[in-house]
Amino acid sequence: VIAEIASKRFAESEKILELFESKQILPARIMMFIYRRLFEKLCSRGWQDLGAKVSLSKLEKIYLVARSTYFN
Repeated sequence: VIAEIASKRFAESEKILELFESKQILPARIMMFIYRRLFEKLCSRGWQDLGAKVSLSKLEKIYLVARSTYFN
C-alpha cells in the first residue's frame, strides 16, 4: 500500500515539475530521479532486508543526472 502511494506521488511530482522552467528546478528533478530509482530498487527486491543499504553506482548516478538534465 505504501509503495503504491509513493509511486503515485512520484508521478504527481513529475507532472508538477513540468510546469516550471527546467533550469529553475534542476536540483529538484535530479533528486526526484535519484530517489525514484532507489525506490524502484527497494520494490524490485521485494522490500526484503530493509537494514541493507540501497545505493546507486556512479554510472547510475551519472545516467540519472544526464537524463534529468537533458531529457524530459
